[in-house]
Amino acid sequence: MSEEQKSSYDKSVERRYYALCEERGYFELDGNKGIQKKGKNFCIMMPPPNVTGVLHIGHALTFTLQDIMTRYKRMDGYRVLYQPGLDHAGIATQNVVERQLLAQGIHKESLGRAEFVKKVWAWKEQSGGKITEQMRALGITPAWSRLRFTMDTGLANAVKKAFVDLYDKKLIFRADKMINWCTHDGALSDIEVQHEENAGKLYYLRYFLKDSDEFVVVATTRPETYFGDTAVMINPQDERYKHLLGKKVLLPLVNKELAIIADEYVDMSFGTGVVKVTPAHDSNDYEVGLRHDLEFLTIFDEKGILNEHCLEFKGLERLEAREKIVARLQEKGYVEKIEDYTNQVGYCYRCHNVVEPYISKQWFVSKDIARESIEKVNSGQMKFFPSHWINSYNARMRDYETAFFWLADAMIVNMAYNTTEPSIGLGMNTDDTTLKCYMADTGLLISHAFNENTIVSENLYNKLLVDKLEFNGGMIVENIVAQMLRSAGHKLYFFSKYSKDDAKERMELDFLIAKDTITSKHNISPIEVKSTNRYTLTSLKKCIAKYDSYLATPYVLHTADLKVEEGITYLPLYMTGLL
Repeated sequence: MSEEQKSSYDKSVERRYYALCEERGYFELDGNKGIQKKGKNFCIMMPPPNVTGVLHIGHALTFTLQDIMTRYKRMDGYRVLYQPGLDHAGIATQNVVERQLLAQGIHKESLGRAEFVKKVWAWKEQSGGKITEQMRALGITPAWSRLRFTMDTGLANAVKKAFVDLYDKKLIFRADKMINWCTHDGALSDIEVQHEENAGKLYYLRYFLKDSDEFVVVATTRPETYFGDTAVMINPQDERYKHLLGKKVLLPLVNKELAIIADEYVDMSFGTGVVKVTPAHDSNDYEVGLRHDLEFLTIFDEKGILNEHCLEFKGLERLEAREKIVARLQEKGYVEKIEDYTNQVGYCYRCHNVVEPYISKQWFVSKDIARESIEKVNSGQMKFFPSHWINSYNARMRDYETAFFWLADAMIVNMAYNTTEPSIGLGMNTDDTTLKCYMADTGLLISHAFNENTIVSENLYNKLLVDKLEFNGGMIVENIVAQMLRSAGHKLYFFSKYSKDDAKERMELDFLIAKDTITSKHNISPIEVKSTNRYTLTSLKKCIAKYDSYLATPYVLHTADLKVEEGITYLPLYMTGLL
């Protein structure tokens, strides 16, 4: 198209013709009735966009692909339904409205439930209207007369019926289990929790033995949870503390008696080797509590407000209470010391609130659903196009029952698989049930990390480039390293090993790569990625100690200069591509 043609092009022509086609019903089920062929039917269910904002470039791509197939089938004589819809996105939409109100200095609690619901519905009309306007501007051709919203009465009733049917077939069940809990948004799945590096504190607390001036020192990153302790635990192989088994300690301030128990889960190298057990507020302690039949003591409610077990701190929010609790413990002489400590903390992907392990009565889906789907595919009740995808579907449904592999196939993400042994055949030793998902495009990652509703502004990128933006560097850096390793031709593997019986066996390494030259040792190099100057290498050193004869050069990718210490090569991050 020439510059003259571009300048003279009238976009309103598109709108007029589109409106004419819609008015005449050309997009509807029988819009091509004159050329329809008997027995030929084609349907696409539009993945409904969330009414949390407006459409983005990803929507434009997927809608275009759907519309190409729709138009082709119409012209080929098929009776076609391209079903449009909008998704209410429950909590995500609520968060959008809450942020809008807070910007006006209004809290939803002050409005009351009825008025807040009105605000949410008003936003739905605004956002949903904008989205359908954008769809029409794109020129896609769904059956607009059939537009549905996920909270429409008919759809709501269908969901209820499906729920009851699943319950009757025993494919869903309800149970009290440890889950990820956001005190703002409620229950979260594992993939809805974003783990980020956190510059926190390690608090060393004194637990005095009953009827004695002797005490043990317990290290914790969450001192506000100590009110829920129901035991103190040591490793049975730890010679330092064997003499304490069978004795009791007194819970600071509360003076409640706690038994000292032994469990090989305890890592003797962490902290003092003595740990508190809080079964109702820690995922690992939950398992310990089940093994040792401990009391499960819940110390805050669903909103994170401390309860009657927390003495004078009752009524405080759990994170706001931390400093006050520590100050009280210091005043009474229960604090040995406090150290800076970098750890991984889980955050809610919606509101970035700190996620808590929490025992809650929730609904769970039986794995039988996946098995039933596989059976239907293999019996011919469900067909794949192209057919060779059936094998991938079976394998992946069986193993991890998620859709991550679709993203990998589309080259949107880089998948890293857990290998069970750091040996020459990494691909032969993978555990497909455990994987990591990295974004293949840093720009896309940043866009989603900082603004899920609209296109990220140029200002954001400028701040990022000049290092003036506060963000989770660990997450970003690890994604960038994954991209660089893939660009260098490496398949991505990591090493994660958990043992309830032996702390020396518990380790997690960010990456394992296979060198292209085999030496007298194996050619596998373990890699740890560090985004700050302050870090530990516990897992890497455990790996070297156990698998030294199998390994090539171990690497640490960090923000400092090149150096070699104790057989470990420390590389600046920019040199990752040389591996």
